Order: sequence, then structure tokens, then C-alpha cells
Amino acid sequence: MSIDKTIFIFLFALLTLMVKEDAAIYVFSIALWIFIARQKRWTGFAIAVIAVVYFFIANAVVAWLGEGVMMWRLGTYIPGGQGGFIDVIKTVFFNFGFLVSQVFTHDGDKKIIFILWVFGPLLFTPFLTGKKSELVLLIPMLVINVMLDWSYQYNIDYQYTFGSVALAFVIALFSIVRMNLQIQRTVMLTCLSVALLFTISLNIGKIQRNHNYFFNNIERFRAASTVLEAIEPEASVTTSTFIAPHLYKHTVVYDSHYFHIYTPQSDGQLIDGLYPLTDYLVIDPNARNAEEIIETYKKAGYTLEATGGFIEVYKKTLDI
Repeated sequence: MSIDKTIFIFLFALLTLMVKEDAAIYVFSIALWIFIARQKRWTGFAIAVIAVVYFFIANAVVAWLGEGVMMWRLGTYIPGGQGGFIDVIKTVFFNFGFLVSQVFTHDGDKKIIFILWVFGPLLFTPFLTGKKSELVLLIPMLVINVMLDWSYQYNIDYQYTFGSVALAFVIALFSIVRMNLQIQRTVMLTCLSVALLFTISLNIGKIQRNHNYFFNNIERFRAASTVLEAIEPEASVTTSTFIAPHLYKHTVVYDSHYFHIYTPQSDGQLIDGLYPLTDYLVIDPNARNAEEIIETYKKAGYTLEATGGFIEVYKKTLDI
């Protein structure tokens, strides 16, 4: 490995870490691969240390700025429900049987289906690799996807699978390049065919449903767009996840899902307040928790400004 390539390895490791706090898990597993499979000891060790240090710093920053990382998703692995990542690591290393049982006990059938979705189009070639040390690249899939109880983590439809699936592809390529040319061609063509079938079966129904829903409700969508376009671009807005993309012209947009802040008091009780007090609240009144959110904002001095389609717009008119 030349010095130039080493520099780029560190550069892209740092860029990856900057994406999100749990990106350190991907970088750490790649560092292990460099250390064990490629036997570049110092490079792998250095990147692993950087990933671990970044991980704890990033989590401290997230905790300082807000409510911290979502440890409740790993609550099963924390004795007594109180603790952090160190407690999770202890549980995994010192009670491996418990880890295996938890992986396949909670939504075990869905996790098996997820594994089939990932490795089926790859013909399970990642597990045929001649170097078993390359399987360390599957650590993120274990930690980020199948270990957790949050159903979206092991659902192929969601973004939580992107990084771990990419690493599964890498191991598959490592395995395929070691085959002879004729087998390579057969495996690649079969992988492409199975991937195409999986893609069609996964998406064709959704495409049809979305197409029908849109054209059956096109007037409601147009009315909603008209209401959104009437909000001045310089105004700050609190809205729901699915409406937010349509407010791309606005510089300040908050997610209504996080509209509460919780301040612990000396008596152990939690007092909820409203955050933030933006110029507008834009919401679908039929969405989850919409009634509670609307009532809370009304108490904070917001009144109904406009409606259109499935959208209601509330404007802050009183200082309370």
C-alpha cells in the first residue's frame, strides 16, 4: 500500500465519520478488515482508534445539544435498562448466547426475511469468501440492523440498511473475483436476474398504489401545494416529515415530531414545553399525534390561517 493510498484511506474515513455519529461503526469494521484481512496493522489500528474516539465525542456532543442518541433501541442489551454503549458491549461479549437469542427472538421472522432480501440477490456469495476475516465487514449489519428492536432498522425499504448492504456487496465482490471466469459470468448474470426479480416484486405494488392514490386525489394535492406556496419563503415553519420536502425554499424548518422539550425537575417530574416557536405550523390534521400538536400550538398563540387539501396552516398571532 503506497503512502498516497493510505492518505486517501484516512481522508475518506474522516469524511464518512462526518456523516453521522453511528458512521463510526462502519469505519471501525473497515479498520478491522484492514487490520486482519489486509494485515496493514498500523493503518487499521489508527483508523479504529479514530473511529472509537470520534464515536464517543460525537455522542457526547449529541447528548449536550439535545436528548442524546436513541439508546432505547438497544435497551434489551442494557442490564436494568440504565447505561450506555459500554454496557451493551459487555453484554455482547460476555453473554453471546443472549445476543443470538435476542437477534432472532424479537421479530425473528422479519429479521430472517431481511437477511434473505439482502443476501438472496447476492446468492449468499459473501459467505463463500475464501477469507473468513472479510466477514468483519458484516459487523454493521449485526449492530445497526438485526441487533435492534426498532423494526425500521431491519426493513429493506428504509435508509438504515444502506451502509451495511453496501459492505455486503463488497464482500460478495471479493468472493466472486476469486472464482474462475466462467463461474464469475454465471454468478454475475444470476445475481443480476435475481436482483431484478426482487426489485420488481418489492416495488411494483408500491408504484401502482402511489400512482392510483395521486391521480385519485390530484385536486387535494394541488390545493395543498397552493397553500404551501402562499407561505412567505423567509418565514420559519414547524411541520411533519412528509410535508417538509415541499418547504425546501424555507431556510428554517423544524420537524413537528420533536416539538416537545423535556426539562427534568428536582421532584423527578417532567415538564413539557414547546419548541420552537416558529412563524407557522403546517400539519396534516389526520397524521399521528396531530391533534395533540395542534392543541399545544393553539395554547401557544397559534390560530388557523389556511386550509387546502390535506394541509392546515397555523400562524403565530399571539405572544403567550
